[in-house]
Amino acid sequence: MKYWTLMILMILCLAGMGGQQGTVQAAAAGIVSVDQVNLRTAPNLESAVIGVLVKKDVVQYLYNRNPCQVNGYVRVLVVRAADKSLEGMEGWVVEKYLYCPQSD
Repeated sequence: MKYWTLMILMILCLAGMGGQQGTVQAAAAGIVSVDQVNLRTAPNLESAVIGVLVKKDVVQYLYNRNPCQVNGYVRVLVVRAADKSLEGMEGWVVEKYLYCPQSD
């Protein structure tokens, strides 16, 4: 795995701590595993596309939002993207197009 990917994952894990003493909560990170995937406003094909993520872009799963998973989509926060204007945006992505190295 490349150095920058490891650094991003470390930052996401630290961000997931939430300032709570005595506990460590890892923020789940996903890496886009396909050439392109749409970032949508809602978890369905009819919703507006607000951006296009590309292979190796990094997202954080937003499991603290309700709902967080619907119809094979997962709610995410874009952490690092080739298109810098997408960074910091929240949206929905088809989960099967994300690779989660923390689950290995």
